[in-house]
Amino acid sequence: MGNLYQRKILHFTTFFLFFILIINIIIIKNYKQQLTETTFQLQELLRIHNELSVLKNQIENAPIFEITAYDLSVQSTGKSIMSRGYGITRSGYNLRGQNWQTTRVIAVDPNIIPLGSVVYIKFIDKQYKKYDGLYMALDTGSRIKGNKIDIFIEDCGNKTSKEAIIFGKTKAKVILVK
Repeated sequence: MGNLYQRKILHFTTFFLFFILIINIIIIKNYKQQLTETTFQLQELLRIHNELSVLKNQIENAPIFEITAYDLSVQSTGKSIMSRGYGITRSGYNLRGQNWQTTRVIAVDPNIIPLGSVVYIKFIDKQYKKYDGLYMALDTGSRIKGNKIDIFIEDCGNKTSKEAIIFGKTKAKVILVK
C-alpha cells in the first residue's frame, strides 16, 4: 500500500513539475516577445531621435522663406463658394470644411518646392510657434513666387478668415523633407 501511495505522489509530483515547466516556457516566450518588441521600440525611438537631430542641424542652415496665410474666400483664391473649383488645390485636394490643423497644406512656387513635397517649417518669430511642423505642398498661388509660402488656414465660406488676417506676414526656415 505504501509503495502504491509513493508512486501516486511521484506521478503527481512529476505531473506538477511538468506543468510548472510548461508555464515557465510560456512565460519565457512571452517575456522574449515583449523584450523583442521593447527592443524594436527603442530602436525606432533612436532612429527618430537621430532623424530629429539631423533635422535640427538642417534647420539651422535652412533657407528663410516669407510666409503668409490664405483661406478659401474670394479675396484669397479668386473663387466664390459657388465656383466649380472652390476649395480644390492645384493638386486636386479638397480643402472644403478643413483648417490648417486637419490638412497642413501650403501653396508654393513649384519651381522652388515641387508639388507633392513634404516640408518642415520652423518659424523664426516665437508667436508663430504653434504653426511649426510638417506641411504638404499641394497648392500654388499667383502671388507665391520664389521663397514664399502661403499656409492654408481655414474654410470660412465667402467670409475672410480672421486668423488668416491676424497671421499677416512672417519669416520661417524651411527644409524639404520628402
